[in-house]
Amino acid sequence: GKLIEVKTAVDLEIHKVGNNYYALDFARLFPPNNIHSPLVHLFRPEYHLFKNPPLSPDGFSGFGRTNKLIHTGKLEDAILRFEEYIVTPKIIESILKISSLSDVKYKFHKNGINLRYLGVILEFIFGEYTTDNCILDIFD
Repeated sequence: GKLIEVKTAVDLEIHKVGNNYYALDFARLFPPNNIHSPLVHLFRPEYHLFKNPPLSPDGFSGFGRTNKLIHTGKLEDAILRFEEYIVTPKIIESILKISSLSDVKYKFHKNGINLRYLGVILEFIFGEYTTDNCILDIFD
C-alpha cells in the first residue's frame, strides 16, 4: 500500500480493520488557543485555516518536546493575534449586525471564534455593562 504522511497531534491513531481504516482520538486535532488549558481550548478550524501558519497541536503539551521553543513561540504569537483579531472593527461590525440569537453561533464560527468569547467581545463593545444586560439589549 501507499504510505501517506499526516501531520497532526502525536496521539491520533489510525487502525485498519479488514479493508477499512479508522482514525481515533481527534480530541487535539487543532492547536490550542489557551496556554493554560491546551487540551480543552482549541482554535476553531475556520480561524486556524485562514489566519495562521501551520501550528502544532502538541505545542503546550508534554508531547511537544521536540522543537518545543519553536512550537510554543508560534502558538503564543497566534494566541496574541487571535486576541487582537476578535476585537477588530470587522468582527465587531459583524457581531453588531446579528439580528437573532440563532445568528450568534453562525457569525462567531464563520469568523473562527468560539462562543466562549461572547462575554469578552460584549465587554469590549459595551464596557462596564454586564454581559447579561448586553445580551438582553442586543436581542430585544
